Amino acid sequence: MSIWTALSDYVSGILQPAQWFVDWIGGAGEPGTRRVGPERALTYAAVYRAVSLISGQTATLPLHVYQRLSDTERVRVAGHPVERLFNDRANDEMDALAFLELFVSWAPLWGNGYALIQRAGPRVVGLWPLEPWRVEPGRREPGNPGSPLVYRYTSDRGEPRIYNPSDILHLKNLTRDGIVGRSIVTAAREAIGLGLAQQGFMANFYENNATPAGALVSKARLTRKAQKELRKQWQDMHGGPDNAGKTGVLHGDLEFRQFGMSLLDAQFLENRKLNVLEIARMFGVPPHLLFDLDRATYSNIEAQGIEWLTYGLRYWLTKV
Repeated sequence: MSIWTALSDYVSGILQPAQWFVDWIGGAGEPGTRRVGPERALTYAAVYRAVSLISGQTATLPLHVYQRLSDTERVRVAGHPVERLFNDRANDEMDALAFLELFVSWAPLWGNGYALIQRAGPRVVGLWPLEPWRVEPGRREPGNPGSPLVYRYTSDRGEPRIYNPSDILHLKNLTRDGIVGRSIVTAAREAIGLGLAQQGFMANFYENNATPAGALVSKARLTRKAQKELRKQWQDMHGGPDNAGKTGVLHGDLEFRQFGMSLLDAQFLENRKLNVLEIARMFGVPPHLLFDLDRATYSNIEAQGIEWLTYGLRYWLTKV
């Protein structure tokens, strides 16, 4: 076998790039969406609200320890040490609410939430969150499906560690291999990227006096220097929110012509609402909980809340 044949699976062409190369540069989609990661996604209000709802509501509900007596019977073990970790303090530095909110939030954002189980002898005495970008689940012998599952962790100092499944509390989102969860942010990258682009456009739009672009038209021919000075003078006088509403003064034969559609003419605000609806759909959160009340009424909002508890929040509660 030639070297070229051996390496052919790892060579990527320009017209038909290999999948590893597509994943490495950020996957398919528009250029702006390739840079959408969990941290950037949280700067989009709809995503932040959806993630905070899932993690916050899960963290505020009490978690109890039960002893199974039979296949159909169980009894609560009140005061169990593990119960304290989920309802009082998870470790020496974090209360249970802060730990659970962080731990659960990682699952929709990164696809996986990890926590190290701290023991003193046979007793579990603490739960410590492990950043998901530092953890890699896999086989002890890579490439051997029969090899035991381990969790490889790299500390912030670059120190590698290997943990057994019994040492890790793993909360995973929808998975395609049963081991690693898939990030909702990755699946919704196009919608989040669009929302961030719209959000950035709105910020720039209002930063520049919320006025569509226009042109100063002169019947006389102006030199490049005169054009540059005239543009600067006009921008200094009327650009930015502090200059909103100021009256413009045009000399000689100058005329200001505004062009471009307004936000409403371009249905920009409507598209913003539709994008919030798409985020709600991807994260499984009712639109009214993201403060989109267009379709909410007094008669259906209670039903939507119950539906979210049944078909949305219960999914995460069961996993935890």
